[in-house]
Parts: sequence; structure tokens; C-alpha cells
Amino acid sequence: GWAQKGAQYSEARYGKRDMSYLFPCYEKAADMGWGEAEATVAYWRYMGFYCEQDKEEGERRFAALSSPEAILWGKHYRAFAEIINQALAQLGEEDDDWARTAKLYAFVSAHMAYGNVYDAYGIEATVYDAIVCGLGICGDYAVYLGLLLRHCGIPVMCGYSWGEDGLGGADHMWTLAWLDGSRD
Repeated sequence: GWAQKGAQYSEARYGKRDMSYLFPCYEKAADMGWGEAEATVAYWRYMGFYCEQDKEEGERRFAALSSPEAILWGKHYRAFAEIINQALAQLGEEDDDWARTAKLYAFVSAHMAYGNVYDAYGIEATVYDAIVCGLGICGDYAVYLGLLLRHCGIPVMCGYSWGEDGLGGADHMWTLAWLDGSRD
């Protein structure tokens, strides 16, 4: 969604697909009073997404949220950050890519139950909703693990299969990670 748009914007404006250009755009929107952008910048600062991590600055920005929209987004982002931090707390300094991946896979598997958020709660679900609700399908699991691995600096992409292959297969999605710099 927005990340893709940001990548396209940076490619059109600066000639390269670099997500680091997304942060200044949101920061400017936050300075102009857009509530969602204010909360997004606070979250990105706190977590170190698309910018240098600065938890104190993130907390200061969270505390300064004042519009109802910004406060609501801030609550969502705090819940999400708490879950992500719980996952990352499983990792040790000595862990290599393989150990990080195994620990994060175990965390995602323990944190999620297989099911559909829409069926359970009647809301159209994003991956964020699946993570916060702890309920998702294969795509939610794949994106969740990918998000955590990317946060550790491990390159990731998601693989897809469409069930219309004529062999009776089902749609499916999974995580592909390059561990220790290897594609094998």
C-alpha cells in the first residue's frame, strides 16, 4: 500500500527505489497537521523504520499527539510496536541469521492462530490486524515473518502460488529469506 506508493514516488522523483525518501514526506505531512502522519512518524522513529531509530524522540512524538485521529493511530502503532518488540526480544546478540530466523518463526507460530480475521471479527483485515488480533492465514504469517526478518537486516521476499494451476493446488504464500547472504 503506502510503502509501495512511497517507493514509486522516490523512483519517480529521485530515480531510485529507496524507501528512505518516504520518511521526509511523512515528516512534512506531520508538520502540516495530518494526524495519521504524526502517529506514523512517531512509530517509525520509535522502531527505526525508514529512519534512524530514536526511541526517546518516538515517545516524545507519541506523547504530543493531540487530534483524535492521531491518538487513535498512536494506540494502534503502540500495540503493534509492543508485539514486534516482544518478537525481537527473543533474539540474542550471538545469534546468526539461521538462529534469528528459527526464533522468529517460532514466535510467529506461537503468536498466531490460523484463521480469518474477517470471519472472526467482521472487519476487512490487513496484516497489521492479523498481527494485533493474533489470527491470520498463510499470507499474514509470511508477511509477519518477513517484516521481522527485514527488521534484522535479512533480505526477504514472499512467494506465491495460485491454485489455478490445473493440478488441484490451493492458493498459498510463504516467506523466502536469504540467510547469511546465501540464496541456497
